[in-house]
Amino acid sequence: MQTLEAEFNKFWEFYPKKKSKGDAYKAWIQTREKRPPLDKVLKAIVVLRESDEWVRDNGQFIPYPATWLRAWGWADVPEAEQAQVRGDALWWKTSSGVEAKAKELGLEWDALHGETFQKFAERVKARVRDGQVVPIKGAA
Repeated sequence: MQTLEAEFNKFWEFYPKKKSKGDAYKAWIQTREKRPPLDKVLKAIVVLRESDEWVRDNGQFIPYPATWLRAWGWADVPEAEQAQVRGDALWWKTSSGVEAKAKELGLEWDALHGETFQKFAERVKARVRDGQVVPIKGAA
């Protein structure tokens, strides 16, 4: 089991706005009884890093980490969206994520007939959009 400080350091590594680290650590301690396990917090951050709110104006609207923690920011990300995270990225952002999603859907890359990986990834995303799995905002 990781220590509180080690978990915070992992959170700090993932969180895109590096402001007021001391206050963020205090908030980490204050929210320890309410927070879900670290992996769920990190998955929420991965999803939010791609959200319109957090991307807009070069991240101007990303809350300070302490504010996000005290507001239970992880609770703003539905489980279905967190399920779209593979490692430290959304599944469609990495080739391994696309391959894993394709396997989950029973799709295979048809490289023998000239399908590029990019076209394969688009086909997998299209299957997701067509309702085969729960789509996530921005997956299009």
